[in-house]
Amino acid sequence: MKKKGITPTALHNATGISTGNISDWKSGRSKPSNNKLLLIANFLGVSVDYLLGNEQKNKSSSEKENLSPEAVKLAKKIGRLSPANHAKLDELIDLFLSSQGKKK
Repeated sequence: MKKKGITPTALHNATGISTGNISDWKSGRSKPSNNKLLLIANFLGVSVDYLLGNEQKNKSSSEKENLSPEAVKLAKKIGRLSPANHAKLDELIDLFLSSQGKKK
């Protein structure tokens, strides 16, 4: 967030993650879930590995897509699904894409 000049409020507005959670994570009082890490990584245009300190460089330019407000809204909803429902949703998306003639 600091490198990109993003405030906790801006991150909250884009992802729905509470500023209290963000503060707790920054101070080490708690750790974010995998779903929250994914939301943050997508919003910041970096990998989850980068957020965890396992990768020292940003994603390639082809991976730095800014998410639309609609995509952020969907990501929030997906983050609330169970792992089993993630798999079901993945299958449904593949069906929708194949019906549109698009590759997975």
